Formats: sequence, structure tokens, C-alpha cells
Amino acid sequence: RGAWAIGASPHGGRGAFAARALREGEVAVEVPDALVLTADSSLVAAALDDEGVGGKDRRGDTLALALALMVERAAGKDSLWAPYLGVLPASMAHMVHEWPTADLCALRGTSTLALLRGAVPARADGQYPSRVRRAFEEVVVPFAQARGRELGLPALDEGGGPAEVRRRLYEAFSWAAGVVASYAFTLGGGKHEALVPVFDLLNHVTGAVNVRLNHDDSHGVLQMLATRDIAAGEELINCFGELSNGELLRRYGFVEAEAGCAAGARRPPELALLAESAVTRAAVGNAWYLSKAGLEMTDEGSTRQYQARLKLVRTRGLRKKWYAISRDRQTGSLRVEPALASRLYVMLCSATEFERIDKGAEGGRGARSERETWEAVSAAVMGACRDALRALSRANARAVAPAADTVSRARQAAAAVVITDERRCLRKMVAACASGEAALAMRKAGWRAGKRRRSVTFRRWAVMRHKSGGARLVHRVG
Repeated sequence: RGAWAIGASPHGGRGAFAARALREGEVAVEVPDALVLTADSSLVAAALDDEGVGGKDRRGDTLALALALMVERAAGKDSLWAPYLGVLPASMAHMVHEWPTADLCALRGTSTLALLRGAVPARADGQYPSRVRRAFEEVVVPFAQARGRELGLPALDEGGGPAEVRRRLYEAFSWAAGVVASYAFTLGGGKHEALVPVFDLLNHVTGAVNVRLNHDDSHGVLQMLATRDIAAGEELINCFGELSNGELLRRYGFVEAEAGCAAGARRPPELALLAESAVTRAAVGNAWYLSKAGLEMTDEGSTRQYQARLKLVRTRGLRKKWYAISRDRQTGSLRVEPALASRLYVMLCSATEFERIDKGAEGGRGARSERETWEAVSAAVMGACRDALRALSRANARAVAPAADTVSRARQAAAAVVITDERRCLRKMVAACASGEAALAMRKAGWRAGKRRRSVTFRRWAVMRHKSGGARLVHRVG
């Protein structure tokens, strides 16, 4: 229900448009709760519960919804959501987990590919590992072996089944995983994933959002409400978040190319990630600042004082695998993730100030030593950004296989947008560090110590569900 109509979107594909003029706060689209597809509302809800799939966290709920979607699709006309499933895309080739290695190579050196790969390095044969593939082996295959026949999925025996059956099962799961990643909404305070008919027609355009999600408890409906007055025929635009092109590509399979943006339109922010190893090298490599902090390095490794600072970084929750730097393309303002600035401040401040920080104080604001420390932090950030730029240049110096078809050309074009944004963000940050602008901004923002974490071993009990419906207590130490 609501005042909407389907049409061709100027941003590509289909979109939802206002069928008449809407006032701010008016309902644009409304969907009853009964038509929202979740793992709990699907045909497979009982089987998912019996097998212990989903419900533990958001990742588990996402996998459960993908399995539910597979079963509903296999049910055909017997599914309550058959009309909705019939209009979903038949292919999810735009999603990055569907890209073959030849196309993924176009993203070499980018933060996007690093996050896609996670902590798993490329295999010896040069193939990039897929989280979707791992989820298939760890969750989908055991589920299909246990319940596949009764639920209409390609049936696998205990040995894994013939290669052709596994291939069909993987294709079904890969499609479902792509649909959930691209179209699902997070409901229930961020706890549950759901597919909402019609809502997934609403496109994302940075800075152009004109509707927001709302749940009317009294009538049991999900709504999209106008956030401003909307003219008849205007496209209804949802917001996926203030995401960079790299994150849009990784999560949803598209980018917002600058050429496709209207004059004066807001552009996605630029973002780059600095690896922890690069940050450490940049900090340790500045001998002058280390000597000012009283941290002389030895051939055998770090001094006792240096190890004490590393320990404080860990206990204050400042250690991360990746640190983000970003740039707002409208204002030109640059941002260093607070955890990165704080980590480097702890590592490079004077011995006296470190002692104060270790005891819970923040050090002397406005003191000359503090200004010098922020200059050291800025120099370390600049060094890490230069390392990232060199790595990006080296990776992209290698030839990428020519696009074989239209789909591959579109993928390589999207990768080029991501690389351009990431390189520009890194270069702008290097310039800001060199000019002193970054040091001044970080000093003004200050550093955040975070809460001290207790490093202790504790015991806890976890309840694990069984296929029988019972439960057992499992002792874990962590």
C-alpha cells in the first residue's frame, strides 16, 4: 500500500517513484508484517531451529535468511512469497563474491579486496578465498545433508554428493546470499535480517535520501515515511549509510561514479584503510621522534618502555587490524580514525606524559611536548599513507586481463572508481600531514584513551542447541 509506482531509475535499473505529491511525514510505502520474509516466518523456520542455524548473532541470522530464501525459491508456487521471488533478479553477478579471480585482480591493493579476503591470504593457485564459499562448506552443506531432501534442496549424502549436485546447491546459495546482502533490511534494533517486498526497489543515492524506515506497532506494518515534501513522479531514495564507493561495492555490488552524479550532487566520501603493520612501521621508522620519547630501538627488538606502550595500546582497546582515514568530498575535510591517532599518541609521547597516561591522566594540554607529539603522530600517519600508496601502485602496475564481456567491463570500471577514490584520499592525507593541517586537527580533537580492559582468564557456560530439541552445557574458557 501507499502512494508509489515502479519505473526506470535514472541511477540504473528499477526504482520506486511517488505516485502523487507527498507531504513530510506521510506514508510513501507500507508493507504488512505478515509479508516480511524472515528466517522465522519462512517454511524452513523449524528446520533452522532444529539444526541450530541462526539466532546467535547477525551473521548467523543472515545465513539463516539465505537458507530460508533458498527453500522458498525451491517451493515455487507453494511459497507465500512466490510473486515477490518472481521479480527478484535471476543473477547476482554484480555482487563481488560472484566475481571470478580475473575480475577481482582489478581491485588488487585496495582496502575493498583486503576486507573481502579477511584474514585469509590468497591460495597457492592465485584464487582469492570467498567468505560465501566458506559459509557454504561450514553451514549449507551440513544443513543440506541433514534436511535437504525434505525441503526441496539439492540433496547431499554424507559423502558430500556428486560434483554436479554440489555445484547446483552452491549456485542456489550464492544467489540467495547475494540477494540478502544486496536487498535485506536490518530490523529489531539491528538484530534481525529481513526481506521486505517493494522496499528493496528503493535505490541509494548519497545525500539524496527522502524517506525513512518506520514500524507502526498498532497496525503491524512497516512503512517508508517521507522525510520532506516529495513531488509527484520524484524517485523515492533510501539511505544505506554514508559509505565510500569501496564499501558500496563490497556490501551492495555498485558504485556511484562521478560521471553519473548530477551537478552539485553530494558525492560518496572517500575512504582508505591503513594496515596495523604499516602504522607500526611508520611509527618505529621515525628515529628522531622515538629518541625524543626516550625509546631507543635495539637490534634485538623493542625496549622495555616500548613494550609497555604496546601493552597499554592493547589494554585500552586501541589495537586494530585496520585503521580508517576518510575525506568528505563536499567540504574537503579529512578525518583520522580516533583509535589510530590515540594509538600513535601513546607510542610517541614523551616518557613523562606516557607515565601520566598510564595512570589515567591525559597529559598536559597545550604544552610544547604535546604539540611535538602530534607532529610525530602526523608524520607517522603520512608515512603509513605513503606506504599504502606505494602498495596500491605496485599492485596496479601488473596487467589485468582484458574484459571478455559487458559484465567484466562493468566490474573493471567499478574497480577503477574505487582505486581512484582510495588513491585520492591517501594523497590528500599526505598533503595535509605535510602542511601541518592534520597535526593541528588531531591536536584539536585530542586523543581518546578508551577504557582499560582486564586481561584475565574467566570461565563461562554456554547453552548449545541440539537437533533433538534439548540442550547441553558446554564449558568454555576464554
